[in-house]
Amino acid sequence: TFKSSSYNSNSTSNNELDEQVPSLDEITDFFRFIFNKAQMESDCIIMSLIYVERLLRETNGGVRPNLDNWKSLLFSCMIMASKVWDDLSMWNVDFSQA
Repeated sequence: TFKSSSYNSNSTSNNELDEQVPSLDEITDFFRFIFNKAQMESDCIIMSLIYVERLLRETNGGVRPNLDNWKSLLFSCMIMASKVWDDLSMWNVDFSQA
């Protein structure tokens, strides 16, 4: 998802883009750190990456990961995946029994 080849800009060369995109190791280390600290379920790994992909696609390039924002983007998607997939939801029957 964070490959420099997928972010083509007429005013920016590929060398400049490589400097703006974090390495795969940096992304993996950050992802693993948050995943372990937050004790997320395995499903959150896949869902958070799907949310990142959707964010990139739905904004038509308006949101692009770079050295300044990639951690915030990934963290936000991880938290959203955790909230959607990990949290215990209340069902209507839970309210009627109270």
